[in-house]
Amino acid sequence: MKRLLFLIAGISLISLSACGGGKKFFGDVIPADTAPVIEKKGTNLSDILKSNQDPNTAIGVNRYLWIATLEVLNFMPIEAADPFTGVISYGYGSVPGSSKLYRGTVLINDPALDGRSLKVFLQPKSGTADLKTIKAVENAILNRARQIYQSESKL
Repeated sequence: MKRLLFLIAGISLISLSACGGGKKFFGDVIPADTAPVIEKKGTNLSDILKSNQDPNTAIGVNRYLWIATLEVLNFMPIEAADPFTGVISYGYGSVPGSSKLYRGTVLINDPALDGRSLKVFLQPKSGTADLKTIKAVENAILNRARQIYQSESKL
């Protein structure tokens, strides 16, 4: 009985493997005598390298928010900064005139000069950060970014 079952299973597998019909799993087999056609759209190397995007938004991070963040939080040492993801990580630093140490992370996730583009995370050396303090830092960064934008638009 077991021999008959193995014999039927073997014959089934052999017959099913012959049903491929010359096709690959992901499409037809390309015959060797026809070369693939490559479309030419008239582009050259300079067209490929030329960017049609606004340089302020090419990375996806608002440059005014980036500069303002670096200026406002200049009392904290920068541990890491990535302009492609919009993340700036700071080490512990104290606000001038205060002995309280903070470390922070800033996320700039939109090219718009808007409050929704900016997320500030602060952590004091002990305890939790006050929401008013975080909002004050966000507002200071936004105000400085607007000042930088206005001063550059006057030039």
